[in-house]
Amino acid sequence: MDTIRYSNETGYTSEDMKNKRGLTVYSMSDIQQVTGRDAEGRLVSWGVETPYFYITIQQREEIFRLCSPVFGLISSRMNRMAGLKYNIVSERYKEDEIAEELKDLKSLYDEYDDPNNLGHMSTRSEVYKEIKKYLPDVKLDLSNFHSALLRWKKQIKRIEHSLTERAYEWLQEPSYGELWESFVKEWTQSFLVHGASAIYKDWEGDSLENFGMLPAGTVYKFKSPYFTNRAGYVQVVPGYTEAKVYETKEISYIDYLPVSSRNYGMIPLEALIKKVTESLLFDDKMANEADGSRPPEKLVIVTENNPFGSLDETEKQDVPLDANKQKRIEQKLKERVQGGVMTFSGNNVEVVDMSRADTMATQMQRQKDIREEVAVVFNATNMEMNLTGSENTSGRSTSQAQLEIEQGKGIAPIAKTFSSIINKTLLPFKFGTGLVFEFEMGKNEIEEKQLDKMKLETGELTPNELREKYGKEGFGDKGDQMHGSQSEQGQDEINPLYMRNV
Repeated sequence: MDTIRYSNETGYTSEDMKNKRGLTVYSMSDIQQVTGRDAEGRLVSWGVETPYFYITIQQREEIFRLCSPVFGLISSRMNRMAGLKYNIVSERYKEDEIAEELKDLKSLYDEYDDPNNLGHMSTRSEVYKEIKKYLPDVKLDLSNFHSALLRWKKQIKRIEHSLTERAYEWLQEPSYGELWESFVKEWTQSFLVHGASAIYKDWEGDSLENFGMLPAGTVYKFKSPYFTNRAGYVQVVPGYTEAKVYETKEISYIDYLPVSSRNYGMIPLEALIKKVTESLLFDDKMANEADGSRPPEKLVIVTENNPFGSLDETEKQDVPLDANKQKRIEQKLKERVQGGVMTFSGNNVEVVDMSRADTMATQMQRQKDIREEVAVVFNATNMEMNLTGSENTSGRSTSQAQLEIEQGKGIAPIAKTFSSIINKTLLPFKFGTGLVFEFEMGKNEIEEKQLDKMKLETGELTPNELREKYGKEGFGDKGDQMHGSQSEQGQDEINPLYMRNV
């Protein structure tokens, strides 16, 4: 944070600007000065790109609450994200690297096999000592090397399992009183409605203890007129005299749709302003007419003759009805009668048609178009928008294709972004490196088995490696040398799927 605290990149001198490269603005007027207080209570000044939006934070929240297509899609994704099962697994890079080194040592031990050669025996002795450091139960002749290696892997896996269980339990309650499902829903809503999410990280000493969502739309990234690796954030809330300045240690921030033209991402709801307005107005119209009341469609003009005639008594003169007579006629016109025909007495009756063409059918069809526009903006699939059936999908025959499309443009990109946030900004600061957060996105076991078979046939995997992948004991040296093309001839001992009664 020292680079932020004592610097002000918007205050370059003309001499400084001569040597700076990598402009990040269209105009210097894009950046405004913001002064806020950091975690240590010091005032920090920095440049922030002036946020120009078509709709305010409050208007985005109102659209989300009141527009049914938007609410339906986003709330569906919130629930789906919260309902996805996840695992904490170990990267196991270091373990795999050590295992490969041990296998190389075993191969070297087998090559130096002349018992009458003192050099061979000396090399074997040194190799054995190196292997013994990791596999304490290995025999002197390494005859049980593969069994000892498998036991070592299982022991490492048990240790890793304990660590992953602790990480899983930690994520289940991000902060006191808040459950994981609530946090995921808040993050998804912020990400989709406001185009960005900001997670606040609460530290106790050097350990990250709690994390939670800050109000969406209140956090902005610092921006320099020139490319820089410095990072920081400012939170501006109306009513507070001072802004809050954060460093990357405190904030995990990501945009929904980042662009190079500005320092904050695109907001999808801004592409739906007209469509949302149309949908809300139609909903309002239908609500006002739901009780059967409608605006007047006919204007009935009834007059009566002036009993005194005209001044020259050459023609009769019409005068308006008094208020009481008007009320009686209105009441009779509104009265329901069988057959729909009504007569009444009066002079000089004129009916004026005030109704317009019935556009209800067109407006109802337009609502479906609006729903499809919402789907286009948020990259939603037909199933997400409840567009099912022969008109939009062909059922089971395209179920696999629909799943692939959904994973490519629907919930999968959001889940991947969320996983990156957890893996890069949360887990390492609590449990160190080596743990990976991943969602279970519907793995196809049949395809996975077919992939393993192809790797055996091409020699990418040996039978021993494949059995170790599923936690089974290998076949010794023979299983390391022969591949799938030679092991598919039956239930022999080098077949990775070989089963025998014990």
